[in-house]
Amino acid sequence: MVHRPEVIHVRTNLGLVPGVERLGTALPDEGLAEAVGASVGPVVEAPPYSGDRVHPSRLLNAEAMAEVALRQADVVADTIEDGRLPVVLGGDDSVIFGSLLALRRRGAYGLVFLDAHIDFYPPTESPTGQASDSEMYLAFGHGADVIANVAVAGRW
Repeated sequence: MVHRPEVIHVRTNLGLVPGVERLGTALPDEGLAEAVGASVGPVVEAPPYSGDRVHPSRLLNAEAMAEVALRQADVVADTIEDGRLPVVLGGDDSVIFGSLLALRRRGAYGLVFLDAHIDFYPPTESPTGQASDSEMYLAFGHGADVIANVAVAGRW
């Protein structure tokens, strides 16, 4: 049984643009953890952003996002294993990938994902190459295995 929420900040801009990596601290800075009785968990840091659209998937930062997702999945899994409810914060839509991977490893779980719009572009059709155009497409298992199916890509 999950008893207490734990805020996990994934400090990344890999799926959107530089600057959004700071958004995950905005709510905790305003007292979110204290207001809901949450502990503050680890911060998952991302490698530097690259604007080069060279990956075969046409996604910017595809390999780096996969690496962050794997580390984030471990943090989320540890939080669940310790009986806490992970509350993952970030300013970049790519933070969904690590949470989904952690839940997939555990079996049947639910996920609440808040976004301002539906992002179901195939990455090859995205005008920007940002994962923020495609995160739901990838989350449903479509597109490049590097993100859409980390297990098949040999990264699990």
